[in-house]
Amino acid sequence: MSLRLRWPGLILCVCVVILAFLAKGFWPNDVPHPDTVTAPVPVFPLETAGLVPFEEICEEPGFLVSDERVVLKTRISGFVGNVLVREGETVTKGQVLVVMDSRSVDAAIEQQRALFENSRIELHDARRDIQHYKPLVEQGAYPRDRLYKLNVRLKSAKAAFDQAEAALAASRAEKSYASIVSPLDGVVLVKHKNAGDMAVPGEPLLTLDARQKLLFRFFLPEHRLADIHPSSQVTLQFASRPGVNLPARIRSIIPAVDEASRRFEVNVAVDAQEGLVPGMYGTARVVLGVRKVLAVQVKALVERGGLSGVFVADETGRVAFRWLRLGRRQGGMAEVKAGLKVGEQVVLGAEGLRDGLIVAQKVDHGG
Repeated sequence: MSLRLRWPGLILCVCVVILAFLAKGFWPNDVPHPDTVTAPVPVFPLETAGLVPFEEICEEPGFLVSDERVVLKTRISGFVGNVLVREGETVTKGQVLVVMDSRSVDAAIEQQRALFENSRIELHDARRDIQHYKPLVEQGAYPRDRLYKLNVRLKSAKAAFDQAEAALAASRAEKSYASIVSPLDGVVLVKHKNAGDMAVPGEPLLTLDARQKLLFRFFLPEHRLADIHPSSQVTLQFASRPGVNLPARIRSIIPAVDEASRRFEVNVAVDAQEGLVPGMYGTARVVLGVRKVLAVQVKALVERGGLSGVFVADETGRVAFRWLRLGRRQGGMAEVKAGLKVGEQVVLGAEGLRDGLIVAQKVDHGG
């Protein structure tokens, strides 16, 4: 009875021994057992956090203005006869824009012409008397005082003639001001007078804007006055032309600070282009210099919950996530304002990592 109970146990032991022998004989000696296999250490490129040169950039809003704006005025008094252009109309140099009522000028010309003719006749008569009486005085037929008086009359007639001639020339020149022409190629910006309006000398009639040359005007804080120079690099951006950076050059820096805004004026020359007109708003991007800042490659950043950070590896290769306060980004680099120190090892392309993992410390030489 007891022997029957022990027999199954003996058979089970023999089977276990046989299986162990077979496993030992057929399992390769050079292949580790599955229980002894360890996971490989992940390899990530590392970057040493350091100071890199960053451009010191200032961005300020501004607007376009014409580099050449002309206000046309009249030099004669009278009524405006006709205005031949409208606001917004394109004009060319030499084109007649306004015609003044010149009837008063014509009357003045006729008056000066009559005075000129009278003085011319008087001069001719004085010269004829000198020619007539001079031989008679030399012969003794008339006293020499008569010749002296005739010479005085001749000089007076000559002076009157010259004065009348100059007055007639001035009246004719005044006539030329009755037709006002454009001094440039541009656009009529403002029409100050209409036909029939009274105009006096010095009163504006039209305002013209030249479109061949434009200026972008913006204002910088007073503490930037020592940083900006005529050679500073400037690019312009306009909302009407998204994604386009227009190179420009500084035309003038006005070294006078406004008392209210504490800012000074800067004018940048812009080449005329299609779609750019005076009055357009934009942004000037001025490079004021270069300074070294702590920065990391953008590809090292990991986004979590809308915030950015990096994985930092210690001397053993163990990584820990670090939140960062970032600044500007330039050329694939991101400025670090807080959260990292110079010399720390930053993991690049760290998506999928988690705190506490150990990574192989392979330094990234690609930059």
